[in-house]
Amino acid sequence: MIPQKKITQEFVEVVDLKNNLETVGFMDTIYSNAKQLNITLHQNNIETPKQKSHFLAQCAYETNFGMWLTEIGSKQIFLQKLMGISIEEQDIYN
Repeated sequence: MIPQKKITQEFVEVVDLKNNLETVGFMDTIYSNAKQLNITLHQNNIETPKQKSHFLAQCAYETNFGMWLTEIGSKQIFLQKLMGISIEEQDIYN
């Protein structure tokens, strides 16, 4: 007889999160990454669908849908591209 494994609520949440990430375009999502992301969401009280959507949208933008593990760019790029502040105007932010 094959031993049965108990399916936990955490497992269901992680698999659901993994599937949702792939549905919206995250690349090569593996279970362990989705599990860590689920832990991070809980640790930071990101619980509602709206909160999760906003957080994951920001993650998608900063990592090119999971292509990079960290945000690529500098403060200068952030100010220029996201805030619309030209390089010449950035001296006041240093």
